Amino acid sequence: MKKILEFFDSINVTYLSDVTPYHLEQLRSWLKTRKVKIGDNEVDRPRSQATLNRYLQLLRGMFYKAIDWEVYKGQNPLKKVKFYREQRVIKPLSHDEAKAVLEACRQIGAKKGVSSLQKAFADLVEFAVNTGMRKSEILNLQWKDIKNWEATVKGKGDRIRTVPLNSAARAVVERQRRQTPYVFNIENREQQDLFRRTVLQVRKLTGIPFHFHLCRHYFATTLLERGVDIVTISSILGHSKMMTSLLYSHTDKEKKKAAVEKL
Repeated sequence: MKKILEFFDSINVTYLSDVTPYHLEQLRSWLKTRKVKIGDNEVDRPRSQATLNRYLQLLRGMFYKAIDWEVYKGQNPLKKVKFYREQRVIKPLSHDEAKAVLEACRQIGAKKGVSSLQKAFADLVEFAVNTGMRKSEILNLQWKDIKNWEATVKGKGDRIRTVPLNSAARAVVERQRRQTPYVFNIENREQQDLFRRTVLQVRKLTGIPFHFHLCRHYFATTLLERGVDIVTISSILGHSKMMTSLLYSHTDKEKKKAAVEKL
């Protein structure tokens, strides 16, 4: 947001009503040429198209919020700006990598003097790879949300869905103590970068570029690999569009060759 404000200051645009689609195209070009801060240094590195989209998405969301609050009566100028088409390539965890990550989490949790998060991190990862639930959905899961070994989950856009718990997910739940309304008793659960330190430790131990959302990818990819249809996977993941679920599915050259041979 600081960069966006810096740009509008530089062209003397102060009010929302003065912002035009042309200014937004200028903003995008301006951001391309700005230096990127890495650590304490600023370096010349072109921002990716995905990063430029994130800037515009932030601004678009703020315009819509201003309209909702009735502090701005115009149209959202971002509606006339075409976003870059992103090629989303996500390398999923292999089964061996998933095992290595889980083992590293257990090693971290077994050390003395670790935080409540680090103690519970192996359970969080195991629960995620067996349910496909998002980080926020898991952290906000309460005991009252689990009935007949099904979890009622409020996902993106406040959409409610039911996620069945398999035997591995049930075992994780049964290991938790009922000390708070939440299933996973973790301090500072609202902290934005809560997982950052532990994830870095996992990466150091395994050499795998792990991040927590890969658990969700692994869940979807494994189900697809084992013959579950994409409609069912999409329903469990809580995707409003089936194409979103397809982003989580991956295959390799050998699987593709075997598939076409079946014809």
